[in-house]
Amino acid sequence: MAKYFQSFPIIDYQIGDKTKKCLDLIRRYRVPNFVYDADTFVNVFQKDNDTPEGIAFRDYDDIDKYWSFLIFNKVIDPFEEWSQPVEFIETKLDNEYPGISLFVTLNEITDLDTSTMNTKGSDASYRLNDTIKIYDDGDTLVDQGILYAYDRSTGHMKISGVETFTLSAGYYITDSDGNKKMYIARKFDYAKLGLYEFRDDNGNSVSPYRSLGGTSVIDYYIRGNDNDVLSTYDVNVITVRDDVLDLNDQLRILYYPTQSLLDRIEQSVSLFNKNRQ
Repeated sequence: MAKYFQSFPIIDYQIGDKTKKCLDLIRRYRVPNFVYDADTFVNVFQKDNDTPEGIAFRDYDDIDKYWSFLIFNKVIDPFEEWSQPVEFIETKLDNEYPGISLFVTLNEITDLDTSTMNTKGSDASYRLNDTIKIYDDGDTLVDQGILYAYDRSTGHMKISGVETFTLSAGYYITDSDGNKKMYIARKFDYAKLGLYEFRDDNGNSVSPYRSLGGTSVIDYYIRGNDNDVLSTYDVNVITVRDDVLDLNDQLRILYYPTQSLLDRIEQSVSLFNKNRQ
């Protein structure tokens, strides 16, 4: 890290009525687009537990060249924008998305296989951090938890603090005051396995209310038909976990600069800063 800052210029920094010479730590460097078009890179798939420092030491025999994998791959925050082992991602997801996922609708449900989504009513308006109470079809309180995410367009709720229960037709929820009532159409025991979005085969987002043969995408989904019906219409279900892991895998394809390119850049930066001082 110390060697990295050696190329930064010294500037006159005004502090009150005094001037001090300081290292210009806010200086930023950007790789011009034409550099990426040159034959100076190879694409490398980052392995689990690879770090910028580890790759630099392994392939360049110089740990101080770790910066090259950050700047050429436009990584500003290596803690969030550098891919992580799957085990790390799974643990992070469990911490960020505790509890269960529920898909709730205003329609009374007598058969889970024919559920339809409906959130167009005042009883579908819930507040985050409210206590959600879960009842069975005999009006017995099954469990309760805290609402920490709610997408009203799909009736998707993420609720922490709820133990696993077996869903049956007629199960419903209320808010903490018991003033709002909605029926549970589908449940996931792990919130990270709940819906993130629908996408077509080209990766484009699909509206949950698109009609497929007279039935909406979201209605197929809450009936549990996402595998056998939606796929026939080229609609893919992307879960929270799918989206995070897909992004993590995309980050694994690294621009891998050649040694000669790195040497030229270091010389150019050093010369540029020397002339600016």
